[in-house]
Amino acid sequence: MKALFLKRIARSLTILSLAAIVMSCAGGETQNNSGATTAQNTAAASEEITPVDPTAKYDPPITVSSVLIVDDTIKYKEGESYQDNDYIKAYADELGINIDYKWTVPDQQKAEKINAMIATNDLPDMFLVDMKQLQLLVNSPVETIIELGGLFDTYATELTKEIRPVADVAFGSATFGGKLMALPYNAVTGLDKTAVIWIRKDWLEKLNLEAPKTVDDLMAIADAFVTEDPDGNGTADTYGIAATNKIIDTFAGLDGLFFAYHAYPGTWVKAADGNLVYGSVQPETRTALLKLQEFFAKGYFDPEFGTKDSGKVAEYTSAGRIGIEMGMMWNPAWPLNSSRDNDPSANWVAYPLVSGDGEPALSAVDIPVSQYLVVNKKCENPEAAIKMLNLFYDKVYGPNAEPGKYWESDDGVQFFKYAVIMSEKLYQNLDMHLNIISSLDSGDVSKLTPMEKANFDKVSNVINGSDNSGDWSMLAIYGKESSFAVLNGYEKDNLYFYNGFYGAPTETMASKGSNLVKGATDLSKMENEVFTKIIMGAPIESFDTFVADWERLGGDQITEEVNQWAKEVSGE
Repeated sequence: MKALFLKRIARSLTILSLAAIVMSCAGGETQNNSGATTAQNTAAASEEITPVDPTAKYDPPITVSSVLIVDDTIKYKEGESYQDNDYIKAYADELGINIDYKWTVPDQQKAEKINAMIATNDLPDMFLVDMKQLQLLVNSPVETIIELGGLFDTYATELTKEIRPVADVAFGSATFGGKLMALPYNAVTGLDKTAVIWIRKDWLEKLNLEAPKTVDDLMAIADAFVTEDPDGNGTADTYGIAATNKIIDTFAGLDGLFFAYHAYPGTWVKAADGNLVYGSVQPETRTALLKLQEFFAKGYFDPEFGTKDSGKVAEYTSAGRIGIEMGMMWNPAWPLNSSRDNDPSANWVAYPLVSGDGEPALSAVDIPVSQYLVVNKKCENPEAAIKMLNLFYDKVYGPNAEPGKYWESDDGVQFFKYAVIMSEKLYQNLDMHLNIISSLDSGDVSKLTPMEKANFDKVSNVINGSDNSGDWSMLAIYGKESSFAVLNGYEKDNLYFYNGFYGAPTETMASKGSNLVKGATDLSKMENEVFTKIIMGAPIESFDTFVADWERLGGDQITEEVNQWAKEVSGE
């Protein structure tokens, strides 16, 4: 797919304007924060509306019911629990909202439990769902959840609207026919999910090599890392490029090399005629596979990469046997930090994706949200969802924020998981990078948020000689020569775009898709197997057979369903 057709497909996901009418889930009226009642009848447009204070405390207090999904990573401070923690206290003390969890369930059982709850229409006031469940609720013949657009317009604080504008792509994924039906949970911009190239700069310098600007440059570096003993141990034990048994992966995946040829496996991209097509079966993917086959034949990959998962490849990386890996901005936090633990001279630096033909390489990213908060039509105070989102943003990003209490502890306890509703700042990490760089240049840290200051200190520690690998990780992510320095360039030059399909599985996907289209984290089994075999030397004609099989086994029908979904979402 030519880059000309793909540049910033996200811009085509602009949300239709949202209604500015406050919808009541109690039927006709809703209580505003000062105790006054605001009519919801659109016919009363000429009546004067009482101003709303979105931070006012309910008096008397209200109770909001929800359900709690408990994942294995949730930890509480000593003496606290899901019923008694800093978020529960803040809701009660500052907003007059008491939280009543109707039930709790382990993360592994959440889909079954929530599906059963939806089927019986035994719903709490507000709860989290995935996209499939959201679409089920939206399409239900019985109206069970309410539109939130008007409530957001009315009750969101200026900080909330600044951090999470309704025109962003996360809100777009929760918008159906121009109506905002849910609040995105834990969503950042897709920029954070773009691919970068991590390279051992100390090896580049040792071998007098320049940073890569083209695929040919990258091949030359990989060749040198294999043949010129970059680790200096006198043994031919290094590989050029890390690769795992998953073609698409957040560490050591090969998608960054596909992007070099404008190939987007697992992604629905917009074709010249405006329709969505599946990237895995396009001619550009065939071209990229031929090039990757050449990489493999020259010995740049581990010859047994098809049998090794990311954990095993991380061990090779940590042991100093790999000099290049395609990954994410956060890879210095894992596993590149362990490479530093074993060899303090290991200096991994992020570089932009390279191109195979002179056209800029673009990263394809999925919509950065997997859960949504919905509000029951019978809820008496639906605006409480917006007010709790306001509180989250104030506690984590506001002028008096306490991220060490409401976001995450120094030892990694994630306090934000206690919140009923949360959503990350759109450009939180890019802003952190830019602000840290500004403070490094000026010496002025007074404008840094508490979260930014904590990472600034870690970056400064390394600049001042610290060998701590945790501090180095923050330098490699947020410093001057870092992954976010690369991502800042992506943002300026529009070098990423969103997967054109972000809905629940279509009918044919549900019945056949596990073997035909990408799942949540990887290509389908058929795609991954065929592509791996081709890279390892199978005839390229295997790709043509794969495309024919894909179309015959249901791919053509899935494509029709995806494009029908796109029309319905856009309101056509």
